[in-house]
Amino acid sequence: MSDKDIETLLSKARTLEAEKRTALALLRTGIMISTVPLSIFTLLISVSQVYDIWGPLYQLVIIISIWLFILGLGILLIVKAFRQIRSCDRALKAIKKSIEEIEKER
Repeated sequence: MSDKDIETLLSKARTLEAEKRTALALLRTGIMISTVPLSIFTLLISVSQVYDIWGPLYQLVIIISIWLFILGLGILLIVKAFRQIRSCDRALKAIKKSIEEIEKER
């Protein structure tokens, strides 16, 4: 194999590294989105002494359903990011192995 093949493999590796950075940004976003419902829940608990919780029950149900939706979205983003990172790591390992084989042939 020639230097051209190694250059092609290295360019693929750079592309995979960029995809991995994007997945890490997605992971960071998912973690941030998952912490927002916890902050809202903490706020609700801290001001619960000021008002009657059972009075506006329909509002509480709406808030809890929005809270669960945001939490689910954050968890979905985290899982998606972990899958992308794992996929990129596997592909990078295969490229590294191919480059090592090319170097042995020389």
